[in-house]
Amino acid sequence: EAPHSIAGYVRWLERFIDLLHLDEAVLLGHSFGSMVTTSAIADGLRPPALILINPISTDPHQGGGAVMNALTRAYYRAARRLPERAGRALLGNWVIVQIMSVTLAKTRDRDLRRWIHEEHHRYFNGFSDPATVAEAFDASLSTDVTKYADALTMPVLVIAGAQDEIAPAPGQHTFVDRLPDAELVMLDGVGHLIHYEQPANAADAIR
Repeated sequence: EAPHSIAGYVRWLERFIDLLHLDEAVLLGHSFGSMVTTSAIADGLRPPALILINPISTDPHQGGGAVMNALTRAYYRAARRLPERAGRALLGNWVIVQIMSVTLAKTRDRDLRRWIHEEHHRYFNGFSDPATVAEAFDASLSTDVTKYADALTMPVLVIAGAQDEIAPAPGQHTFVDRLPDAELVMLDGVGHLIHYEQPANAADAIR
């Protein structure tokens, strides 16, 4: 009934917190979720603290490189314009999902890499329809956490990957430097998949 925009996800998050009486809960957002959580705070949400993992702290049109960005935009544009059955087949294409997964995974652990690929193939096909996926993709390019930096006056923990190509390390340093009460934990040997590749280190930082 409403576009899958950042504003739409913010409304969902605010309602979720209200219904479950989670006003005093620490808020955590990973990747796309970093844009939702920081936008919600700019909209008036006041968690006691904020944790951002792999936050999108650089213009999302720039992360990943110009060529990859152009190819990705063309891919989603094609999926949107095709008939639904063809669009669904394109978005769930095994080769496309594998390329994405191989690009994101940085671990040298073969078993872990295999498991990450299996997870991506299992869940990247779990969408209701191509239009919803296209809307969410548009939302992912619409903003970044730096737009809401002035509202982030609570303690903020940023956990980032040194090899992250989606949200590069220099942008994380610049973002954290703008905040009045923030700490940056930069994890080596990992990119945008901290939750898969270094969950224990992320948990230690959060504790």
